[in-house]
This record gives sequence, structure tokens and C-alpha cells, in this order.
Amino acid sequence: MKHAILILGAAHTGNLEHLVNLLDDPQIDIFLHWDKSSKVKLDEEMQQPYFKHINLVPRVNVSWGGSNTLDALTTMFKTATAHDEYDYLHLISDTDLPLMSKTYFLQFFANAKHRNFIGFANQGVASTEEVNRIKYYYPFMNLNMERLKKIKLAGLGKKIQMRLNVSRSKLSDFKIAKGALWGSFTGAFAAYVVSDEVQQIKQDLFSMSDRGDELFFQMLAINSDFESTIDVETDENKASARYIDWHRGTPFTFLDADLNEITNVYNTNYAFGRKFIDAAQIVNYLYEHK
Repeated sequence: MKHAILILGAAHTGNLEHLVNLLDDPQIDIFLHWDKSSKVKLDEEMQQPYFKHINLVPRVNVSWGGSNTLDALTTMFKTATAHDEYDYLHLISDTDLPLMSKTYFLQFFANAKHRNFIGFANQGVASTEEVNRIKYYYPFMNLNMERLKKIKLAGLGKKIQMRLNVSRSKLSDFKIAKGALWGSFTGAFAAYVVSDEVQQIKQDLFSMSDRGDELFFQMLAINSDFESTIDVETDENKASARYIDWHRGTPFTFLDADLNEITNVYNTNYAFGRKFIDAAQIVNYLYEHK
């Protein structure tokens, strides 16, 4: 089986070398999209020997909550699917680390039988607030400004549109669900993501959205033939094969003090964990058990 690791990065370069070393295998290719507007430059990293194993993706500006995040994802999926034919494409951030050894990772997905690992919050039932993220238009979300300012402007814009009875007319044709952006997708699903049909859906429903990236993959899955390849009922982390703690943070950053917790979930149901920054003992454990 062939795998593509798609890293959506912007600020943290510390895990890039670990991802390359821990996942170094002829069956695994690594792609990196680095936010074009990031203040963190890759010049020094690009001179390191490990970086030759990374395929750079054409860069676009990415802003928190903006629909330009989906532009970056589309670029990543198009670049990877044009590069080779992959059985699975795994979307992670620059603060992720693998929670499986290479052998376990390859076998886990070989046994997956074409399942798409997409997490759903609240068993696929979207709240009114979550529906509103794509029901109305939020042009300020694509600008690089403080999150609180964006949230205030988004709230104000939504109130005005509600009073004027503005909404996206095509939204009623779709079931809506929310979940984390990160997941592992079959090659067939990736081909669907970059299709003209989905690109039109992205334009119609997700342009100028508010954190629409947290509804995108979920909506594509439940409104297509891929609905039979997902598990809406399962815990969001297990459904997406990701270990992310949203209870202790947004999300929580794992530290060396959490080593026992990480060892307990290693080589289980979670392909990647998030977030890890400066966790030397955890990184050492991953190397020792890779």
C-alpha cells in the first residue's frame, strides 16, 4: 500500500524532522504545505538532509477560520494525487506526531478495508451555530487579524444577514455535520475531493465561511456514496484515528509529564496525536519503539 502524509504547517518546524525519520519507508511519501503568510521561514530547514524527503506543495495564504484553509487543502490533495496513486492520504498539522510504529501503521491501514477515518462531533448532528458557519458569509475570516476581532466581526455580520434574510440557497440540499479537520482518507475519497463537483460545492457553500474546514470532509462524506465508508457513531478521535484532547485545551498540548498517557495509546487505534511541542521524552519513546 502507498501512503501520503499531508502536513498543513504554519509555525512549528520542530516536528518535521521527527515525522520524516519516524515514517521513513518506501511506501510513505510526505508532502508539506507551509502557510504563505507565515512569519516562520523554512530556509534553514530546507538545508537540512532530512528535508530532501519532503515534497513541497505550492503555498497559499492560510488564516485561522478562513475558507482559504480549504484552498490550501485542495492544493495539497491535487499535488499528492498527481504525484502518485495512494491508498491512503493522511492530513496532519505541524504539531502532530505518529502514535504507531511503521509496521503497525502499515498493517492497521491494510486492515482498514477502504474505510475513511473522518471524525464526527455529536454523532453527526450539527448545532444551529455550526450550520450558521456556512449559512452566512464571513469575508473577514480570510484576513490575517486577531481571532477575537474576527469572531466579533463574524457575529456582527451574521446578525445583519439574519435581519436581511440572507443565506446560501443551496444549503438545504445537504446534510450538515461537524468534526475535526484531521483524518485519513482513501485514494478514492481524495479523488472525489479534487473533482469538479466538489470544487463547485466548495465555491457555493464554503467560500467566505466561518471555520468551514471543520464541516468540509464530514459533509462530503455523508452526502455522497462514501457515507458507507465512515463511522458517525464512534468516538470522534477513534473515528478519525487521531488522539486529540479537546477537554483540557483547544486542543491540549501534550508534555513530557503526559508520557504514560501516550504510551498507553501507542499502537492502538490512533495513527497520529496532536499537539506536541518540545516533548523530548515523548519523542525519544517514539524513536525507541518505531
